[in-house]
Amino acid sequence: MPILTTLFSVLVLAVAPWPLVRFISIPSIRREYSRLATAAAAIVCCWYLLIACVAIAAPRLLPPVAVVAGCLLIAERWRARSGFRAAEGLPPGSLSLVPRGPWVDEKFYAKQADRHGPVFKMSQFFRPMVCVMGPGEGVDLFEQHADKLASPAVRFSSFIPKGYIRYMRRGDHSRYKPIFRAVFNRKVLQDCSMDFRATVTTELSRMAGASRAEPGGIHPSPFISDVTFRCMLRLFIGLSSDSPEFGRLSSLYERVQIGKASSKWRSEDREAANAIAAFIESRLDYPAGLPSCFLREILQSDAGKAPDRTVILNLVYMIRIASSDLSGFLTWAIKLLVDNPEWFDRLRAMTTSTGRESEAELLAALMIKEVLRMERSEFIFRKTVKSIRFRGFIIPRNWIVRVCIRDGHRDARTFPNPETFDPERFRNRTYGKREYSPLGIGSHACLGGQIINLIGTIFLVELTGAFRISVPADGCREYGRSHWQPSSNLRVILHPEKNVW
Repeated sequence: MPILTTLFSVLVLAVAPWPLVRFISIPSIRREYSRLATAAAAIVCCWYLLIACVAIAAPRLLPPVAVVAGCLLIAERWRARSGFRAAEGLPPGSLSLVPRGPWVDEKFYAKQADRHGPVFKMSQFFRPMVCVMGPGEGVDLFEQHADKLASPAVRFSSFIPKGYIRYMRRGDHSRYKPIFRAVFNRKVLQDCSMDFRATVTTELSRMAGASRAEPGGIHPSPFISDVTFRCMLRLFIGLSSDSPEFGRLSSLYERVQIGKASSKWRSEDREAANAIAAFIESRLDYPAGLPSCFLREILQSDAGKAPDRTVILNLVYMIRIASSDLSGFLTWAIKLLVDNPEWFDRLRAMTTSTGRESEAELLAALMIKEVLRMERSEFIFRKTVKSIRFRGFIIPRNWIVRVCIRDGHRDARTFPNPETFDPERFRNRTYGKREYSPLGIGSHACLGGQIINLIGTIFLVELTGAFRISVPADGCREYGRSHWQPSSNLRVILHPEKNVW
């Protein structure tokens, strides 16, 4: 066999795993989806091992295998053209199997919208997806095609008889959402507020001590996760962090997985969730002993009738998800305050001045809205159950639809100087749902707005009133499992200051 044919075949076969190699090369994939990255790396290694064996044992097979591999690569590149299937009505955009942009460029979706328009296509974990830019487009999409869109379920939802509330079918969602909407009320939050404040104060002091003990400071995220987890246990099931059962539940929750790409061959997370559910059900035997919490409200709202397994397991995962989401939000709040010290000082001046408590709480509430606008309203996912025509384009059945909320919140036409942290933009302006939708759109929107506002306000007031912050180290933002997050190199030190409150 001519040497040039052999060399060319080897070259083609060496390039063949390029989409998987591209996938593995993304830092956030290796960090956040390590099992998927490991599986992809194993496939690539097996491929090269197979080609080496064929080259040694049956070199004549190299050219035909290379022809097949080359055709597949050409097909992938053809599919990646912006105009692929445009004649069939698909929107513009590349269907490259593994785009790097979403994982390494925070402005990727905005750039794609500038290039292709507010509706464009791409791939998400090898699956075709259409992106819709901004909450305004998202509201129109949901109003026109709600019956053709479904929430794509994640693995843990299958552990719950009727599914997790965010991923339930329409009929089940209509039945269960009113239960949770009724009990997620301001009265319970206010009943828990003193416990929240005590938890925040204690954990901030612990965080301050740890930060000063480390010469280079500490990353705030693990400590904030502790704050939010303790608050969520108290709020949802009435369990205080000084309870003897707290340690056991903490250990169980460390095993509960909520990622969209949880490994299907693992069962530990399901077992842990069921163990937590059993603990919650044991608390139903003594409803009179429950302090004010969501679990007690559920019991009282249904005339003492025990909630079913769907409700209990939803509570299990709500605690986990709410804790994670709130932790990410508060971490960004710290990051934005240290990057904009004039706002830290402004809030501190109010928190440390007698008689200005209401002003401080109002400013903290405005800051919460701005943090949500800038960093914690990433996207909404849906899956088409039927083909859709939207803005003149076809979105085929079983495609993913992503509504890009965060990018819409950076539209300079609605939010002047959108990259500037400016809480005052919310003081004298009310934004409609087509402009500002940080907690989602439609019937599946998040129910936790009041939780974020209350705990976020307490946290910001206590932080700025009692501490100053220095930042010994920082770095570029990173993409996590679902959101951009501050650099893993971020380090802070909390310096205690006298709090006159």
